[in-house]
Parts: sequence; C-alpha cells; structure tokens
Amino acid sequence: NMQQLGGAEISGIKFHAAIDVVFRRNHIHHSTMGIWCDWQAQGTRITQNLLHDNHAPEGTPMAQGAMMSQDIFVEVGHGPTLIDNNVLLSKAALRIATEGVACVHNLILGAFIYSIGTHSFIETANIAPGGAVGVALMLNHVTNLPVGRLTLMVNVPLLILAWFHLSRAFALRTAFACGICSVVLDYVIAPVFPVYMGDQLMGSLYGGILVGVGMAFIFLSGSTTGGSDVVGYLLQKKYPHVSIGRALMMIDGIILSTSIFVFGNVDAALFGLISLYAQTKVIDMIIYGNDAGSEASIVTKYPQKIAERVIKEIDRTVTLLPGKGGYSGEDTTVVLCTVRKTEFNR
Repeated sequence: NMQQLGGAEISGIKFHAAIDVVFRRNHIHHSTMGIWCDWQAQGTRITQNLLHDNHAPEGTPMAQGAMMSQDIFVEVGHGPTLIDNNVLLSKAALRIATEGVACVHNLILGAFIYSIGTHSFIETANIAPGGAVGVALMLNHVTNLPVGRLTLMVNVPLLILAWFHLSRAFALRTAFACGICSVVLDYVIAPVFPVYMGDQLMGSLYGGILVGVGMAFIFLSGSTTGGSDVVGYLLQKKYPHVSIGRALMMIDGIILSTSIFVFGNVDAALFGLISLYAQTKVIDMIIYGNDAGSEASIVTKYPQKIAERVIKEIDRTVTLLPGKGGYSGEDTTVVLCTVRKTEFNR
C-alpha cells in the first residue's frame, strides 16, 4: 500500500486462515505492515522473503491497543508455522502472538561454518580457490588487511552492478549475506578460532569441505556469497549463449591462474583447484543429495519380459511408453526405468 493508508487491516500481504500456505520470495517494502497471517495459520511457511522500510505512515496516531507495524506478524493460529531464511530489515522485524512457531535461518549457521573454513584452513594454506574470497585472500597476502573486510570491498562494485542490471532484491539479499559473512569472519571467528598449520594439501581439502558446507547453507537460505555468482549472472545476461557454469569456470580459472604469481608457486593453483572441487562436491551433495541415479531407456519388442525381470531382480518399477521407429515406421515400446548408479550394470 506504499504507506498511503493506515489502519487495522493494512499490510503488503494479509491472509486469513493461511492453512498449508507458503509465502516465498516476496519483496515487500514501504507498507504499513509486511506479511500478516491473520488468525488460524496452520502448516504455514514464510521463507526467503525480503522485507524492509515497513512502518505506519508518518504522523499516524497510534491508539491504545492498535496494531503495530512490523515485517512479519503471525496472529493467533493453530501451528505449526515455520519462518525461515527471511531478511527482515525494518525497525520492527517480527511479532508472534501465538504458539507453535519456529524461526530459523540457514544464513547465520552457514556464515559461521564458511568463516571457520576460510580462516582456519584456506587462509593459512596460501591458496585462492575462486570467487570474491579468492581475490580477497590474494589481497590479504599482499596487504595483510582482514579477509572479511577485503571480501566486502571486492563485492561492493559487483553489488552496484547487480542493483542496476540484475535485480534489486537479489542485490539486497546478496549484500546482506556478504555483510554477515564478513562480520562473522573478521570479528567472531578470526579472534577466537585457531589456524591449521599442518600439511597444505590437507588444509586445502578440509577448508574446501567446510566452506562448501557453509555455502550450501547460505544457498539454502536463498542468498549467495556474491563474487563469481554475480559476475556469472552479469556475463550470462550480456552474452546469453554463455552458460552460467562456463562463465563461473572461466572466472575461477583466471583467479586460480593469478594466484600462482601472487603466492609465488604453482602449488597455490593446484591446491586451490582441489579446494574448489571439494567445495563444489559438498554443495551438490547437501543441496541435491548424494543418491544420484540414472535413467535407462530401452527400445524393445518385448517390454513385458523386460519389465518382469527389472521388477523381480532389482526391485524397481518401470514405465512403458508407446514408440515408433523413425526410419522403419514400425510400432515399438520404450521401457523407462530409474536406478541407482550401482544398479545400472545389472
């Protein structure tokens, strides 16, 4: 409502009896109230929303007992209600007038794990495993300034470009994540946690695993750590034929190559590549799961016999689809079956 109205029934999103409702990825600002679950919320989830500057119009008199302004208000409900991974930046963030509500944020947990991996292992291994933190680690090696602060400095121009060329919501969400990670790294983890001074290979590997776990939680919160991600999206927008994956590979390749000259040895790039690989594998494992499967497509005239053996021998079901040969024009059947990789050779 852009704060043009005040009263008891005004908000960006207001929902009566929000039963089994998901409020996801909304950007609500300059409203009298952000998201309001008004009575009987049950099985409700409020996730990955960005809310800021939500308050009553200036000069609005607040009568005794009147509704206050905040980003999220959950009124009397039956539960359960989950409020997770939101960015709430108004003066009053959250008001809960009921029971059965859980509030969690993967970003905070992810920032801690990410910072431990960076400070305790990656920084002391003298490697730069891609991304904004890779550039910051090289600058730290030269200037001895804090890594968190340098990471934020590297991200600032990228966030400005993202604000104008990508999405303001994306830029704000990424800026918030970058700020949290930088503060946690410099002012919470660095003064307290010890650093690993052992083998460089083991430090690169352990650091990559921890950073990967932290980044996975940050991604699950709906945020990113900036750096290569922002550059990749910007390149993909300017050159649509270039995939995000290829753009990220090019950027990280440049950073790894530069680290050879900054740290003065080839090992910096090799160990950085190992750390980057560990990060990627851990992120995929957490977000997508480790139980990857394969789909087998079998074109046959004997679908029933194959289906019976698949069901009996590997305890899987199949889907039978009618097909037709492109060259012969003969009718046939396609048997589809999804199996684990360990079962594929059977």
